[in-house]
Amino acid sequence: MTMTDCGTFNLSQGEELPESATRCLVEAVKTGYPAHLKATRLTTEGDPTPVTYAGGVDGRVEVVTDSRQDGFGTPGITRQICTGPVALPELDFDQCSEPTPFE
Repeated sequence: MTMTDCGTFNLSQGEELPESATRCLVEAVKTGYPAHLKATRLTTEGDPTPVTYAGGVDGRVEVVTDSRQDGFGTPGITRQICTGPVALPELDFDQCSEPTPFE
């Protein structure tokens, strides 16, 4: 099964993902297709924080956040498993696990 690429985006402060990208991930996950979406957001101080969303055929989405470049936060990579993705227009989930360190 081929993975759907929903895009890679570098977002300015306050900028949201395009609705087409969030809808792409949500629709793929809800229909049982693997999908991938990457967004790099800027912190308040302007540090880039890449977030990768990987949707699985089981309807779950792995969310990996890389805050190693955040000069004012806790640096590291965390992973969450989320369910019930919705596009409102910003990507959101019904439920997510607590972030855990990811190697």
